[in-house]
Amino acid sequence: EIRGEDSTPFAVFDGLFLNDDDLMKDALLKKNMNLLSNIYLRRFFSSFWAGDHSSAESCSENILSIPSAKRPKLLSIYFTFFRGLIAFQQYRKNQSDDDLQKGICAINTIEVWLKY
Repeated sequence: EIRGEDSTPFAVFDGLFLNDDDLMKDALLKKNMNLLSNIYLRRFFSSFWAGDHSSAESCSENILSIPSAKRPKLLSIYFTFFRGLIAFQQYRKNQSDDDLQKGICAINTIEVWLKY
């Protein structure tokens, strides 16, 4: 009970949005890329910490389809790091060159950031 009234996170919307999917549909309809990016990021991290790396990978592909200028910069750092971890885990599991390249790309991106 964060607000002291209801433990349902979507109660604050007074029935306008009943769940995450409703919120996503609205973001897509209104082309709210910032909200859409945040929904995908939440799903990405939730999937990662739940150990569902396939779902996290799918969310990461959705995030990458959104222009990077719409994503907050700090979250981009976390996202890139965890995306790299997932890519290397998937590579160990599937031996896919595509997964290996995604992991290497994440490392290369972080190395560029380290120079600044």
